[in-house]
Amino acid sequence: MTTTSMVSGAVVHFKVRATNRYGRGPWSEPVAMVVPGIMVDEQWEAAPAGLDPGKSFRLMFVTSGSRDARAKSISVYNSHVSEHAAENERLEPYADDFRALASASSFNAFDNTETNHRYGGVPVYWVDGDRIADDYHDLYDGSWANVAATDENGNAVRNNVVWTGSQEEGSYYPSYDLGKPQARVGLVQSGATGEEISGQHLGANWHLPMYGLSPVFTIASLPAATEQD
Repeated sequence: MTTTSMVSGAVVHFKVRATNRYGRGPWSEPVAMVVPGIMVDEQWEAAPAGLDPGKSFRLMFVTSGSRDARAKSISVYNSHVSEHAAENERLEPYADDFRALASASSFNAFDNTETNHRYGGVPVYWVDGDRIADDYHDLYDGSWANVAATDENGNAVRNNVVWTGSQEEGSYYPSYDLGKPQARVGLVQSGATGEEISGQHLGANWHLPMYGLSPVFTIASLPAATEQD
């Protein structure tokens, strides 16, 4: 079987059947598979505790630094997030693959981060913290499991107002995506359930942090130990 353009973390369903010189056999029952991401070993210190080999996940943080929302290009915000990811030595090797959970110039946050709920997706965790969502649908359903946000180094955040430019389901907010005179912000704090991605809008000249989302990581098994002579 050969397939292309599968997004890491997406849940794909497929059937198989045998073929030989006498013809083709019946199709199997559908099988679900999560497309693996970047392989990390079980001992990687940034991995959430308790995940078994083969399990995939993503990490998220709120940047410790802030910026305005006047730039129209999403790449500017991705760079801001990547620079912060690089400040954590555990995340630094993958920093260039971190993306801003944000929308700019009519470009959706779920497209920028490859978190469209049609992919199914993988669990999302705060860096050195708890689980935020079970999958991408859960990420955008307006009820995060945990709002005890952490920054790129796993420290508790103090600024809980975050640039997103997005609606709650991850699409750009018309007239209030990043790069507009006013932009949408998320509120990640107790009592603001349903507003983590889209709470209100503020003037784009305000300096606020952003959500940074990792690529998909997959826990790999360590090679079996061998005896040495």
